Amino acid sequence: MGNFGIGWEGKGWQGEAVGLSLGVGFKWAPRKARIYVDMGVALGLLYALYDPYVYGYDATGWYYYDYAGNPAEFTERNMRLIWLGPTKVYLSIGIDLFNRKRK
Repeated sequence: MGNFGIGWEGKGWQGEAVGLSLGVGFKWAPRKARIYVDMGVALGLLYALYDPYVYGYDATGWYYYDYAGNPAEFTERNMRLIWLGPTKVYLSIGIDLFNRKRK
């Protein structure tokens, strides 16, 4: 769970999110080699409430909410995102620098 602010090219999103993820991984190392391969995948659920914002190209240069309605009717966090799917896929190659003995 956490707060986020993501933006690029003058646009962005700010809000709060909570998620749950479950993953599985595998580490493979040949017997006498010092190099190993680590890989895994995780699936999860993410629920986020957010607001879009844009960069102010005026004299202030501040970011502001992208809202075209009546300011008195503005409510924060009125957009939501629900994501169900992959949350992490990784493959890494490492080396055992201390040359620990393997059984």
